[in-house]
Amino acid sequence: MENVSPNGFSVPIQIEYLKQRNRIINVLEEIQEIFSTVSFVIITTNTLQCVSNLAQLIAFSSANTLVTVIEVLYISINATLSMISIFYNAGQVPKEIHNFSKILRSHYELKAFLGFTSENSLVERLVFEEKTFVLSGCELIFMKRQLFCRL
Repeated sequence: MENVSPNGFSVPIQIEYLKQRNRIINVLEEIQEIFSTVSFVIITTNTLQCVSNLAQLIAFSSANTLVTVIEVLYISINATLSMISIFYNAGQVPKEIHNFSKILRSHYELKAFLGFTSENSLVERLVFEEKTFVLSGCELIFMKRQLFCRL
């Protein structure tokens, strides 16, 4: 897509781009259907593990033994790393879709700068209609990289 010249960026290539983007979004929607509940359960479980570990440290703070501290650290690190990987990888999806659309916009800008007129405004509108897709866990937890940073 990046290697197409403004002259070669015709309606058939734009339609092919729309087909590819639509296929990607359809696959993402299937992934969302399959993993939505599972990811929600995993994130909820990991959050509860971290909270229960914090409670365990508070409850046994006077008698902190090395074994308790090691156990709490081990479980907390596993839960945190699991959540980081989920949010990082799922958060990559909207970023990649945005990059895909950004490349297309730059082609349209080059075409406009070189004085080529629009051949099909409907295709152009569909191309510029950016579909932001964010994976979620049961539509309750939206997996963005920023969300984990806020936690």
